[in-house]
Amino acid sequence: MLHELPITNIRLLACHEDWHRMTPTEQGRHCAACNREVVDFTQASAAELVQARIESADGRVCGRFRPNQLTSGRPVRFGLWARAFALAAALVFGQGLTAREAWAQTRKATTTNATTRRPAARPTRRPKPVPLAGVPDMEIQVIGISIDLPEPMLEPEPSPAQEASRIYDYTEQMPQPPGGPEGLREYLGKNLRYSAEARQQQVEGKVFVQFVVRPDGQLSDLKVLKGIGAGCDEEALRVIGQMPAWTPGRQNGQVVAVRYTLPVTFSLPTKK
Repeated sequence: MLHELPITNIRLLACHEDWHRMTPTEQGRHCAACNREVVDFTQASAAELVQARIESADGRVCGRFRPNQLTSGRPVRFGLWARAFALAAALVFGQGLTAREAWAQTRKATTTNATTRRPAARPTRRPKPVPLAGVPDMEIQVIGISIDLPEPMLEPEPSPAQEASRIYDYTEQMPQPPGGPEGLREYLGKNLRYSAEARQQQVEGKVFVQFVVRPDGQLSDLKVLKGIGAGCDEEALRVIGQMPAWTPGRQNGQVVAVRYTLPVTFSLPTKK
């Protein structure tokens, strides 16, 4: 298989249309501005570009390229394999000429008289090198979109001050109320009061209260995410705001601030 040469001798007419806003097609994208298909040549070879130009009705091609594909005016650099191949071909060709000359001299000595000499043969002209099939030496006009891939940016590590002020939503060790879940139920049962309005309207349900457990265990930034009204929302905020300090959460062995959501259930006693 012949080595696919890179795309060279390209005269690029810059296009300012946005590739990402074009409609995807089988070979690339469709540009609505000029009603043409923009072929994706980022993984293509010179032969594929020539074929696309041949198939184009007006000889123009809209394409998308990488900057390193467009080696305009610069010679193609071959790798070590190509140089080794050229050197080996030269050696084989040279050895072939030497053997032929030796054979010709031996035959000449045996078939002709030493005193008779044939006139020297005229030097023959070497044929011009034949270009590679499918890759004619021509200048192709291409309307293309060149892309520059930005280098990846590394997110900087947070400073100690930023880390100290950060509020986590989940940690390795989540905050715990005094006495654990059982102590929380006991505290709410003793301190939660139904308002007269809620009793009169027979309001029941859950009030979801969100707050932050600070590194010292104190609660701050209390707010109701979802309430049931009739004074129950305010009562839930009052009771939770008066709670003793919690056991703070921990992340990587350090006490940190953690955002916490707690449902507070309001339930009327059943009548017997």
